[in-house]
Amino acid sequence: PPRSTLFPYTTLFRSATDWTVYLQRAGPVRIGMSLATVRRVLGDQTARLEANGPEVPLNGCAYLESTRVPEGLGFMFAGGRVVRIDVFKVGIKTASGIGVGETEDRVKQLYSGRVTIEPHPYEPEGHYLKYSPASGDERQFGIVFETDGAKVTRFRTGTLAAIALMEGCS
Repeated sequence: PPRSTLFPYTTLFRSATDWTVYLQRAGPVRIGMSLATVRRVLGDQTARLEANGPEVPLNGCAYLESTRVPEGLGFMFAGGRVVRIDVFKVGIKTASGIGVGETEDRVKQLYSGRVTIEPHPYEPEGHYLKYSPASGDERQFGIVFETDGAKVTRFRTGTLAAIALMEGCS
């Protein structure tokens, strides 16, 4: 079969620079992918996990290092798989159009009825706006929008266990 049939994400990556964040993916990288698959879809065989040799699997928690991933976007691995996507700079948005700098009110409006609000553990005026999907298959995933009380300062999506970690792998 043609290469594009075997590796459809490679074609997607090369033909698009869209890093829109969805519940289970950003660009060609999906929750659940292995490092080998991520390398293939990014076209970056030098991609590695932070503090890990390029060919040595890392079973703990680590973030992807790749020149093919835009600044401000992080992919967390745990147990050898992508479990979380972090956005911490302006420019990358969710499929609904929420990004760093958007207002709390806009998040609440776009995700109406699906957001719970909690105090931010480090930002006295801030909040965690936690989105939970309605459908059964997607309920094991979620999004946490961190705010300063008015605007989104960062957000993360992924498995419920991974997005519950406040400080990434720390």
